[in-house]
Amino acid sequence: MAILSKGLGTQLALKWLLTCVCSIMPSQRGVLSKSLGALLALKWFFTSVCSIMTDKKGIISELLGTKLALKWLFTSVNSIMLFQRGILRKGLRAQLAMKWLFTSVHTFMSLQTGIRSKGLWTLVALKWLFTSVRAIMALQMGICRKGFAALLALKWLFTSVRSIVVSQIRI
Repeated sequence: MAILSKGLGTQLALKWLLTCVCSIMPSQRGVLSKSLGALLALKWFFTSVCSIMTDKKGIISELLGTKLALKWLFTSVNSIMLFQRGILRKGLRAQLAMKWLFTSVHTFMSLQTGIRSKGLWTLVALKWLFTSVRAIMALQMGICRKGFAALLALKWLFTSVRSIVVSQIRI
């Protein structure tokens, strides 16, 4: 039976993506520390996204490619939350989308790492992630509205990953 719930497909896509990235990085780098492996995985992930976006869109700036990828992801999560909950207010919809995203990431990260302080590990991973993204966005020139550019972000990536997961996993 195919996945009927877009929200479930989204969660499976995120889990699959993080599992793949986390499993690839330690084996390639010989990293013993799970925290360092996660940081390298995230860095590798955004470098790959940046390269893909640059190649596919013919974008000169690699930083713009990363920004477009991030916007795409958050737009997709926001749309899924709107569809599932029937919420009309954009502010509340965005808040619920972010809460759902971070809850999924928190749950997945804590299960994978086996760290006692689950909240601390998630906080460290997310802080590093957003610090990196913010630094990339701050360097990008030519876009007046940085918030808009950030929101365009991972929609393409998320859509691609979700499509792969939905086609491969049957529930």
